Amino acid sequence: MSNAENKLKEMIRVAKPGAKLYIIDETSELIKFPGFIKKLLPKPKPEVFDPPLPFIPLQMINVDTHSIWNNRFWAVSFQKPR
Repeated sequence: MSNAENKLKEMIRVAKPGAKLYIIDETSELIKFPGFIKKLLPKPKPEVFDPPLPFIPLQMINVDTHSIWNNRFWAVSFQKPR
């Protein structure tokens, strides 16, 4: 099991039934962004740029993904069933 998968399982475990969960992170586009932001970020790992959709259990509901700020961030939201 990957670290991302373990973290996601723990988020789901501690969430109350019916809770909405949100995950937001940067994409590889943010690293290309000129300016001070690039200097503030740690050296990227290729696997961190993808939303963790394969790790979201099938029983979760209202799963949605979208990009933010000209595709520089991704967001995933879903709801734990009641």
